[in-house]
Amino acid sequence: MLYIKRWLTNPVSNNNMITKNTENGTPQGGVISPLLANLFLNFAFDKWMERRFPNNKWCRYADDGIIHCNTRAEAIFILNCLKERMKECKLEIHSGKTKIIYCKDINRKENHKLHEFTFLGYSFRPRNAKGSSGSSFTSFLPVISNKAKKHIRSTIKSWYLLHQTQITLAEIAEKYNVVLRGWLNYYGFYGKNELKKVLHHMNNHLVMWVIRKFDKLKTKKMKARKLLNKIAKEKPNLFSYWVVGVLPMTG
Repeated sequence: MLYIKRWLTNPVSNNNMITKNTENGTPQGGVISPLLANLFLNFAFDKWMERRFPNNKWCRYADDGIIHCNTRAEAIFILNCLKERMKECKLEIHSGKTKIIYCKDINRKENHKLHEFTFLGYSFRPRNAKGSSGSSFTSFLPVISNKAKKHIRSTIKSWYLLHQTQITLAEIAEKYNVVLRGWLNYYGFYGKNELKKVLHHMNNHLVMWVIRKFDKLKTKKMKARKLLNKIAKEKPNLFSYWVVGVLPMTG
């Protein structure tokens, strides 16, 4: 308890500026803050949900979570109970982020204003799906969210591949494959085709790298694409996302 108290009350140094902690809550950016917040929510939310609503499935990650309900009336009731519970624990639900969503699918065909939500980088909403017989139907499915797509494109751009022409393509692959593989493993679990569209952004940057790398291909984007496509077919394991078929386009 002594060390926890020190973590909570000691001043924080940020950019050579000393900030005194407040009397309440955990320090913003403190190394212990996520752990303590998670421990407290385990008491304030997890255990409470298990006791109060044992028949409702739920999922929580840090301070973000979802609760599954059978009807709108049940959702409203649980939300009101949750607000009271948070108030008891001196916490507050974010009103702008807390919503009741209708999970429309083949068995739930009503029309409601809200039928989409984002959780842990995935966007959940009604989508067309195909059954084992090949027939189409509506299912409530997750795919990579627009925010996650934007983050991936921004990250790839921040690598500045155009400024790394002094190294080989194999060295670029070795340098970034761990990140690319991580995206594939996480966001490719559901709706892999949506992720593949985003990863073509990496191919576009590699094409520009090829143009900058080889003088004879300057201003010849089509030839650079064909060269990169040829390399991808000869060495499909070079980049982790080439393995799943996200090859450079030639057209």
